[in-house]
Amino acid sequence: MITNNKYTIISLSLITTQQVSIAASTWLIAKAGISVAELNFYAATRFVVYFFLCALSGYLISSIAQIFTTLSINHSIKNYYQFVFNRLDSQQKYNTRDNKDKTFAWLSGESNQTLEEFIKCHLELYSTYLGVILTLIVFWLTLGPTYSIACALGLMLSFLSLLLFKESFKKSGKEIQNSKLNINSCLDVLWNNHYCAPENQKNNESKKHFKRLQHFFDLNAKYTSLEQLATSAPITLSIIIIVSTIILTGEQEASFYGALVAVLPRSLQFFAYVHDLNIMSSRAILLRSKHQELIHFQNKLTPFEVDFTSTPYNLVIEDLERRQTIQPDDFMERVIQKKINKGRYRITGKNGSGKTSYLKQIKTLLPNAWLYQSSIDFLGKKTRSNSTGEVQLKNLEYILDRNDDFLLLDEWDANLDHSNTQKIDSLIKKHIQTSLVVEVLHKLQ
Repeated sequence: MITNNKYTIISLSLITTQQVSIAASTWLIAKAGISVAELNFYAATRFVVYFFLCALSGYLISSIAQIFTTLSINHSIKNYYQFVFNRLDSQQKYNTRDNKDKTFAWLSGESNQTLEEFIKCHLELYSTYLGVILTLIVFWLTLGPTYSIACALGLMLSFLSLLLFKESFKKSGKEIQNSKLNINSCLDVLWNNHYCAPENQKNNESKKHFKRLQHFFDLNAKYTSLEQLATSAPITLSIIIIVSTIILTGEQEASFYGALVAVLPRSLQFFAYVHDLNIMSSRAILLRSKHQELIHFQNKLTPFEVDFTSTPYNLVIEDLERRQTIQPDDFMERVIQKKINKGRYRITGKNGSGKTSYLKQIKTLLPNAWLYQSSIDFLGKKTRSNSTGEVQLKNLEYILDRNDDFLLLDEWDANLDHSNTQKIDSLIKKHIQTSLVVEVLHKLQ
């Protein structure tokens, strides 16, 4: 999902240049330390000046890389929104309240955060790996193989620790993500109970919600403890190995100690790199697990399908102009063949007889049709301060003013008073002169 992102590629190029500059500055300060040990202060001054220039270029390049990292994140989030809706592809089997709530909770919370963390983590991971490799090369060139191999052994311990905890990190990733989705999906219920339920029901729902939150916090704490265990042990062993190496080898040359003292800050940074590598690698495993959940988010949705081929229709479809009824399968076929392309048709049937599902099936066959339901708001911000009835009225007026060819209206009269019901009814009567309207009424006529 991010490999074809041009901003990510630019960021990687800038990070490579930055790490090369930082490695060069480490080599230069080591050479300055050797020059001081050899009492060559002119050369030491020259190396120090070059050191600052390289360090400055590295930090400036890092700033530019951060800009492109942000662009990469924005590009990936935009592409993911398109990916989700292209994957759903207007399939009416996913058009349910539960799936809508899950998708909204996912896109407004988990997906954005996961993509941002995923990109930042992998770019930082690349930067840290490159920094470690280049630092080891500089140590080899300035301090010799013994010190460098001791540092490399510490790095190997980190990798072994990571492999040991890999599956635990994957499991934690899925558990944390599912817990967060569960919390976000239940916010609507919490809101409704808080404002509309009796006090005891409100308190019960609040307790349930805080239990869900506590479960999420416990999972996060468990992961953090596991992460710190996996990172702290290798660092401790690394420092023991390096200190033991320095003591046992007994280096006496002034140039070695000059270089060692000069690169000690970089050595501390190297240990920080190793620690960060473990944390970021464990985080990368967690995020890759979560990223796979992003790609397969559709699997979290529950498709709702009514198989009309094996289940008899319990619907009645009435042609209101001709005052005659049409069999549902016959009506569907005639609509597909465009033998019916205007007029007003009303669907009636008992609760659960499949009226809404039938409209959704027509919508699947007529992608250019409007499918309106009383819970749908096409206007967004324009109606946020309006009452439920006003929102519905404005949406119906908006749809009917567009003069499109196909309108599927599911309980359009719900929440409307008598005068507004008559107003919309009059607009529909004008609309059917050139268009097809299929409706389900909420109120018994």
